[in-house]
Amino acid sequence: MSFQNSKYCRTCGAGIPTDAQFCESCGAPVLPEKPPTGTRTDIPPPDYSTGPDYSDYAYEPLPDVNIPPRLENALSVSWNILWQDVVGGAVIALIFTVLIFMISMFLSLISQPNPFAGTPAPILSQLVQQLQIIFIGPLTIGFLGWAEGVRRGAAPQVGDFFTIAGKRAKDAIILFVLVQVVRMIIGAGGLYLSIIYGTWMIQQTQGPLSQPNPLAFFSQFFNNPILIILLSISMLLSIIFNPAIESILNLAGWAVSTGRPWKTSLIWAYERVKTHYFGWWFTGLVNGILSGIGALACFVGILVTIPWIMITWAELAGSTEEESLY
Repeated sequence: MSFQNSKYCRTCGAGIPTDAQFCESCGAPVLPEKPPTGTRTDIPPPDYSTGPDYSDYAYEPLPDVNIPPRLENALSVSWNILWQDVVGGAVIALIFTVLIFMISMFLSLISQPNPFAGTPAPILSQLVQQLQIIFIGPLTIGFLGWAEGVRRGAAPQVGDFFTIAGKRAKDAIILFVLVQVVRMIIGAGGLYLSIIYGTWMIQQTQGPLSQPNPLAFFSQFFNNPILIILLSISMLLSIIFNPAIESILNLAGWAVSTGRPWKTSLIWAYERVKTHYFGWWFTGLVNGILSGIGALACFVGILVTIPWIMITWAELAGSTEEESLY
């Protein structure tokens, strides 16, 4: 089985036999089995005859960077694919969510200021909170790898999620740390500086051990032009760049999950987003909004939305030029 042919229709997501020429549900043609252009012959392809195989897919070239995002089609196909194994997706989402919650809670506890150590350091607290990216990176890569397995029709299991996360951990950490640094500088730099600066100002007036409440912070905000400028810059840059950065991160994360090095993955993702910037900007925005809606729908919404969005990213990243024509 290859990118060109899986047990799910690339148009409607319905299940199809591997030897079918047309989808029995929507009638769309099924792309024939053929080696992709630029196939490497020195790396044997994965063997799907005995189940999922998550060895490196370097023998398959990355999709052309000129392929535009077809978000509506990807969301529709991914939704139909998800419902072929919605329980499996919910289980992976539950594990993913619980692990991230536990990591976040642990880092929140250790980043709390020590009342016996003097003035709390807002910068140190923020840096400790950012350590969660070291754990979130491999977990997200594992989830994207699981999603790619579902997209290929390989029926991945819970153990595959952890296998991919472990095998790609190094590249995942480097990729996520680099993107997070860029995101903080471009999109969230002003926000972090305003929070740190506002916290410091409140502590100067209320005492070194004071914990500023939201009312006090907003009071400082409306009375301090520096905070207004910092936050305004942050909001503007976030609107311009953050959705595109989200697309770069998920595209590169998908490539890492399939065995590519972080540098190759990041360059490919950057070039692809740069080629169709508005399309990928809109894609990152919509997927982010859908994830937020899932969070607002509480636990059940998260268990459905997260795997749906992950499969959508896999579909967007992995679809070939031929597939995007249907």
